[in-house]
Amino acid sequence: MIRLSVPFAEKDEVKKRGARWNADGRYWFYPGDVLPDDLRRWALRGTPTGPAPQVREIPAADPGTVPQTGVAAAPDAGLFLPPEASTEPFLTVSQLSGLIRAQYYREPAFRQVLVRGEVTNLNEKIRQDGTAHLYFALKDPDALINCILWKDEVRTALEAPLKNGQMVSLKGSLDYYPGQGRTQLKAERIMELGVGSASLALLQLHKKLEQEGLFGPEWKKPIPKHPRAVGIVTSRSGQAIQDICKLAAKRDPYVQLVLYPVIVQGKLAAESIVQGIRTLDAYGVDTIIVGRGGGSDEELYSYNDEAVVRAVFAAKTPVISAVGHAGNWTLIDFVSDKRVATPTEAAEEAVPDVMAELRRLRSLTRELQAVFLGQLLQKKKRLEVQRAALEARHPRRLLDERKTRYAYLKEKMDAAAQAVLQRDKNRFALQDAALRANIGAVFDRKKHRFELAAARLHGLSPTAKLVKGFGYISLAGAPLVSTEQVRTGDTLQIRIHDGELEAGVTKIRRENDA
Repeated sequence: MIRLSVPFAEKDEVKKRGARWNADGRYWFYPGDVLPDDLRRWALRGTPTGPAPQVREIPAADPGTVPQTGVAAAPDAGLFLPPEASTEPFLTVSQLSGLIRAQYYREPAFRQVLVRGEVTNLNEKIRQDGTAHLYFALKDPDALINCILWKDEVRTALEAPLKNGQMVSLKGSLDYYPGQGRTQLKAERIMELGVGSASLALLQLHKKLEQEGLFGPEWKKPIPKHPRAVGIVTSRSGQAIQDICKLAAKRDPYVQLVLYPVIVQGKLAAESIVQGIRTLDAYGVDTIIVGRGGGSDEELYSYNDEAVVRAVFAAKTPVISAVGHAGNWTLIDFVSDKRVATPTEAAEEAVPDVMAELRRLRSLTRELQAVFLGQLLQKKKRLEVQRAALEARHPRRLLDERKTRYAYLKEKMDAAAQAVLQRDKNRFALQDAALRANIGAVFDRKKHRFELAAARLHGLSPTAKLVKGFGYISLAGAPLVSTEQVRTGDTLQIRIHDGELEAGVTKIRRENDA
């Protein structure tokens, strides 16, 4: 896989030329190791930027030589240059494509094609209900041809849903697509014939290896958590090694990456991969990553080879398989000690995030320091409190406190006694003044009452009325109040204010006498 730099305005053109879009990584790439000439002007030049971990590459030609330090880099794709000026009559690419397509339409054998083959490269996530075109390919052991079934013909052309590995017979017409410069079959009718020979062989091999116990969980070896060296069996120019190096540099720049460059597809791929696994297993790395970027089922078929599967099983070093993308499965995924979807995930499994651990340790160190400082301050404060409490219980301090308290209490008692004495003096003075005031008031009140009583008594005294010519007449010591009490010749005593007189009665005249 080779990454491309494609402006947004040219995305349709580059797609027609065979490039693909990685939605997860959001980049364009060509699914192969050799970039076609018509895509060279979109190729990235030089080594990709970013952190470059130390990679030791084991030369595939001589596994016993000493590895040389270096970073695997994709070959320079260069720039597309126009041909030099010439007097020869050149055709444009569009003119040549038109001639090819015209020949396809003129040939009767291409207008009515009947072919049998095994379905491959079908995106099985696409619903086969007539809502989308179906793109797939037919293959036999020696060849492969791309096919398309238009969405308007899906309901009438299919007897049953298509599946990868299915053997079908197809009726259609051959067409040339200038946009991508390739030939494809336009399907009109597809009939199911059973399981294809390649899929059947793969299923039989899977069953055979499973019965031998190669896929048993008891053979799975744990992936080392802190490896010193990680071996990588992949292409030198593929995107997989770049992704692994980039992620490893972020997670642990101190880990040693050892690359054994291999051929990842084609007839020589299986032997190359087997040699890489055995070499790195003997080299002494802690973990081996076997993988490559995405591709068609045919491009990944080398990882279904029985020799590759048995090499992974025989390895004493834990092996992580990372072939293709999440939807791709190969036989080494079942026998490897850990299967991941992509080379990037393989790097995550093989290389621990030491930098994150360092950040975590720094954070824990700061937290520990904060806790320790807090505990120290708390102990220091507690010590100061206990020291103050101990000093507070010192005999000299207690004696001084008691002296101070005695002086304070004496002063308070003297002040209280003085206050009580002064209060009693004040009360006595107030009571004395009040008593004197009360005695005077009582005396004045009694005197006044006496004077009133004397005046009243004097007013009632008979002698009090004699002052103005009145007198008090008595007979034989008894008051004379009626003429009936006296007789002529009786002697009466008359009391006036300055003395007493005696007088004889010579005549009596009564009121009733007329």
